[in-house]
Amino acid sequence: MDARSLANFRQKMTQGPVMPARTRPKQQPHHKVGLHKKQ
Repeated sequence: MDARSLANFRQKMTQGPVMPARTRPKQQPHHKVGLHKKQ
């Protein structure tokens, strides 16, 4: 039961907007700062 719930949660996180939303805001500012500092 727990394993199934975890598997479903993992699939939902990878397919849903939860993972991209979390990785996007963290990578976007980093890229922006790096570009600004490099340029």
